[in-house]
Amino acid sequence: MTELLRQRVEELAAALRVTTSVTWTLEKWCEQQGLVTPPAHIQACVEPVPQLPVPEAFLGAFPAGERLRHRRVDLTCQGLSLCHADNWYAPSRLSPQMNARLEKTREPFGRVVRQMGIHRRTLDCRVLWTEEAPPPSSARAPVISVLAFVCREDGMALSLVREICTAALLGVGDSC
Repeated sequence: MTELLRQRVEELAAALRVTTSVTWTLEKWCEQQGLVTPPAHIQACVEPVPQLPVPEAFLGAFPAGERLRHRRVDLTCQGLSLCHADNWYAPSRLSPQMNARLEKTREPFGRVVRQMGIHRRTLDCRVLWTEEAPPPSSARAPVISVLAFVCREDGMALSLVREICTAALLGVGDSC
């Protein structure tokens, strides 16, 4: 990995560790890095998949018996695939309107629940490629992995997210 790419991936990882909204952070990042024509507007391409079990890292975060929905999305902006995300959320903690938007639109979770004064509690954020590895040859190559809770203003967890950010965010690799 070149020094410039290493710096960029570390800068992005640092921003993801402290963000209140991945959607907002990735939109801002894409504009600042010149990856898209402003204004950046991320959409969630919902991928139909069977309900996945909640990862062990999240067990105990919700009371036993609380129903969680799973939503897998590909966060995209102007043709770039930026992030693949699995989101387990508690529909009972959202309004009926928010649940409908998540089920029927391409809006990212963070944008749908933004009015709740959300913040994130990052459990893990790691860079997936090292200096020894060659730069990714595909824009879809994974470069950063994030595990986090999305919480309301009062600290109550709304969702659990596992996100894999792609090399498209570094401006390397083929186009998507």
